[in-house]
Amino acid sequence: MEEILKESERIFEKINLIESVVSLNLRRSNIEPQIQELAQKTEEVKSLIQQCNQVMKVEYSNVMNEHKLIMRKLQQQQLKALEVLIERKQSAKEDEQKTKQLLHVRGAPTAATNVAYGTTPLGVLKEKQPKSISKHLAVKSVQKLDTVEGKMYLEDYLQSPFVRKTKPLSRPFQFIDFEAEITSEIFESIPKYMRGRETVEELKNFLDTVLVPCFNEKYQLLHRHRDCIRNHVDLDMWKLYNDQASYFPGQNFITQGDISRRIKKMLDKKSQNKITMLRHLGILQEQRKAQTVCYIWTANNI
Repeated sequence: MEEILKESERIFEKINLIESVVSLNLRRSNIEPQIQELAQKTEEVKSLIQQCNQVMKVEYSNVMNEHKLIMRKLQQQQLKALEVLIERKQSAKEDEQKTKQLLHVRGAPTAATNVAYGTTPLGVLKEKQPKSISKHLAVKSVQKLDTVEGKMYLEDYLQSPFVRKTKPLSRPFQFIDFEAEITSEIFESIPKYMRGRETVEELKNFLDTVLVPCFNEKYQLLHRHRDCIRNHVDLDMWKLYNDQASYFPGQNFITQGDISRRIKKMLDKKSQNKITMLRHLGILQEQRKAQTVCYIWTANNI
């Protein structure tokens, strides 16, 4: 009996569905003009949205080009100022060494000795004081620039005095070439099956704290002069990066090994999934070379 009742309910549902379809067909002539008008407006809206997207892409490209030009000019001015400070520091050291040599050769008493015996004129001390102060400020300025986290283009870094520094910088440069923005709207464009339970904050954090520092540290070390690298670990990495430089000429990339060294473990499924999402957004491109998995930076290829 239960099966008969269930079957009868299914039959009634089908009958109701048929009645609904028949009633809609009978009234189709009444709503057909409205449906056609709605279809036309939909096409108009679609066309307007496409035009807006094209205009936004052009404006975005223009803004990015202007931004790069302004930042490059600022970086060039900063580099010139830094070169002047370094030259002053070197010339001050040379002057000091020459003075010491002359005093040693002539056997002349030092300023400290003259002061102790009261033979140094006060005018001489007043004249020398500004030079020592300016020298001290120049040295401090150079040291301060080493500790401040700066930003510059990779092209400008190649021409900067930092590539010849013996001691590595206390903080790596943040290259503007490796900047990418992930908004909530951009994140929502990723298919749901690919996102899973990941959030936009987690993806941005992985990009900003893992991948971007990998690129910055690699290309800061790669372009330093060989004679300026004293640390054995840095020298080994410098040789490895130069051996891999021929993989993709003209393109900036890191490897799975670079990421593993950064996070101090092998890439797990979550990290691999984040990389897959970044590839979908066009920030990275995965390529294999000499059995090495490489990730090429493609975010700024407008």
